Amino acid sequence: MDYIVEKGKITVINPRDFDIRKTLECGQVFRYKKIDDGYEIIAKNQRARLKNVKNNVEIACTDENFFVKYFDLCKNYDIIRLKLGDKGLFRAAIEFGQGIRILQQDPFETLISFIISANNHIPRIKSIIERLSATGATVSTHFRRQKRCPKKTPIITSRQGSGIAPLISSKRRAR
Repeated sequence: MDYIVEKGKITVINPRDFDIRKTLECGQVFRYKKIDDGYEIIAKNQRARLKNVKNNVEIACTDENFFVKYFDLCKNYDIIRLKLGDKGLFRAAIEFGQGIRILQQDPFETLISFIISANNHIPRIKSIIERLSATGATVSTHFRRQKRCPKKTPIITSRQGSGIAPLISSKRRAR
């Protein structure tokens, strides 16, 4: 995929394998909004606005290197398509998913989104994640050991330091 990186902007040239709507609305990410002429997305505290301009995709963003990796722009999907395209079942999937980029998301954000997505629909998942993000919750880079959990678990804290456990579930703490 051909793209140009400038200060605060990435331009993807003739993106056969990058459909903004399909990529963002396919269910792999939920922190985006449809805006007048495109989309706005937040990923790992980075923000980008995506829009189609002529035959290109323009990404105005806070960190160009982050979004080149996030949207997997270095990967040539044509090669993958050629390798899998002659296999019967894959042919239909490739045609259906044409234009969807596989987002290189933060594993923790992906996990939380997956947990929230159980028995929900996309608008509700987006709303829950937006409310959770609005609390200012962050994941600490250090770990702690808990008596009942022998493996390391990340510490999740809000601005007030009281944690986001009440936002997710109080059943686990009741044990």
